[in-house]
Amino acid sequence: MGVVDELEKIEKQVQAEAEGLSFEDENMKITILEEDGVRVPAGQLFYRFESDFIVGEITYCHALVSKKEVDKRGNVKNKTYETITPVLVWSYYSNGEIIKRDLKPYQMARKLEIQDKPVLVDLGTRYTGTLETLISLDAAKRFINGENSQDWKELFQEVKSSLEKFVSFPWDSRLYDVVACWVLGTYFSEMFSTFPFLYAYGSQGSGKAGL
Repeated sequence: MGVVDELEKIEKQVQAEAEGLSFEDENMKITILEEDGVRVPAGQLFYRFESDFIVGEITYCHALVSKKEVDKRGNVKNKTYETITPVLVWSYYSNGEIIKRDLKPYQMARKLEIQDKPVLVDLGTRYTGTLETLISLDAAKRFINGENSQDWKELFQEVKSSLEKFVSFPWDSRLYDVVACWVLGTYFSEMFSTFPFLYAYGSQGSGKAGL
């Protein structure tokens, strides 16, 4: 724990005692510092509080880790090793605007804050390998730098064009628009209280599995 963290802990302790959140009996004293915070999954990171919300995702990267370790004699040594580590990429929105973009190893980003309220990020089951659907490190760096490769209109047209190549809606061409919007919405399903499923119907060999 660093000096800054220690000072913050002392400040919280003093404030809690002043607010009557310190309890003591014959052999024990408990000071309640803060609530443990809401918990959100790292893979589907989304949490809203009033007009602010945090959204992000987890990915996995090859990393070089250096750790300080103390041996039995009290000597401090640096241990360096390579590993695959989870990395959290997230952004903080306030009143509809991005006010912060960040990227950190999960071990250093388990606790975020929204309007001074703790948001605890639970990783859950650790994957044994990376998934092709996870954000790439290059894309994460471009996101942190505020670069946007495509706007929503371009993405919508790209998805719609793909649907028009492989799916037939001869009875109503407006369905291409509806399904394209649905596809884009699946990336943000956690932002909705409910989200619909699409069920494809067709005869055998009509390509339902590829939709």
